[in-house]
Amino acid sequence: MFKRSPTVRFVRAVPGFIRKYWLPMVCAMIAVWVQVLAIDSRPIKFIAQGKLVVGLQVNPNGSDVIKMHPQVFYDMQNEILNSGEIRRRALERLHGEHPELKEIEVEVRVYQAKGSSILKVEAVGSEPKYVRAFCDSLLAEFIAFRRELTYKAQESAPISKILEQVLIKEKATKDAAKALEAFQKTHDTTLLKLEHDRLSKLVSVLRGQIDEVRQRDPNGEKLDKARSILAEAEKQFAEIVEQETMLRRLENELEFARGAYDYWRKELDRLDPSQFEDHWDIVAIMERPSAAQEIEQEYLVPCLEAGAVGALVGFGLMFLQRLFFRSSAGASTATP
Repeated sequence: MFKRSPTVRFVRAVPGFIRKYWLPMVCAMIAVWVQVLAIDSRPIKFIAQGKLVVGLQVNPNGSDVIKMHPQVFYDMQNEILNSGEIRRRALERLHGEHPELKEIEVEVRVYQAKGSSILKVEAVGSEPKYVRAFCDSLLAEFIAFRRELTYKAQESAPISKILEQVLIKEKATKDAAKALEAFQKTHDTTLLKLEHDRLSKLVSVLRGQIDEVRQRDPNGEKLDKARSILAEAEKQFAEIVEQETMLRRLENELEFARGAYDYWRKELDRLDPSQFEDHWDIVAIMERPSAAQEIEQEYLVPCLEAGAVGALVGFGLMFLQRLFFRSSAGASTATP
C-alpha cells in the first residue's frame, strides 16, 4: 500500500487545523497587529552615552580617604548622578552654553562596567541635540561636584557620611512631598476645615436636643431617633478628624524632611576646603557623548507576548462557543 510522505500529510492537515483553530489564530493576529500599532505610535527616543572613570578617593601616600565597600561606593556615584542637585547644575550649564535649545524631559541611566571602575552614563530623550548636550553637561557637573567634595571635610563627621545624609534626606523630602500631593489629590483639604466646623456644631446641637428630649420623653421613639442621628453625625465627625490628623502628619513629615535636608546641605557647605589640599581623586571623563542615536523599537518580544495572549483569549472564546452550542443543543433535544 502506498504511504504518503510526511510533507504531503502535513500539507493536507493544514486546512483542517485552520478550520478547527481559526478563532485563536485570528485573535493572535489581531493582538500582534494592535501591538505593532502601539509600538509605532510611541514617540521616537534618542540616546547619548558617555563614560566616566571613577575610583575611591586616595592621597599620594596611598592611604584611603574614603573607606567603604566598592559596590557601596559605586551605588553612591549612581545616586549622585541621578540626584536633583547634579541635574539642576547640569541644566544651568546647558542653558548657559546652549540657550537656543528648548528644555525637554531627559531620563538618566547609569551602568557600571563589570569588574572595572568605568561608569556608563546614558541620557534618553526626544531631541537628539538636547540629549547630547545634557549628557555632556551632566558629566562635567559630576566631575565638578566630585572635586568639590574632594576638598571638603569636617572635624566632626567624614565627608562620606555627610554626602550619604544629603542623598538620604533629599530622597526622604521627595517621598514626603509625593505622599502629601497624593493625599491632596484624593481629599479636598480646603473643605476639611469647613466640614470640621459644621459637624462640630451639629454634634453639639444634637447632644443638646437629646438632653431636651430625654427630659420630656425618656423612653419614647423620638429619643431613639435623636440618638441614631447623633451617632451618624459623630461617625462623620470622627472621619473628618482622622483626615485632618493624616493631613497634619503628612505636612509635619514634609517639614521635618526639608529641615533635615537643609541642615545636611549647610553642613556640606560649611566644610573647610583647605583640610584636603594634599588629596586627589580618581575621576575623569573617559569618553564624551557623541551624536545621539535613535533607539530602535523592539518588535519581536512584545509581538510574541501579544500573540500568545491573543491566542489564549481565542482558546477561551472557542471553549465558551462550544459550551454554548452544547447547552443549546441539549435544550433543543429536551424540548418535546
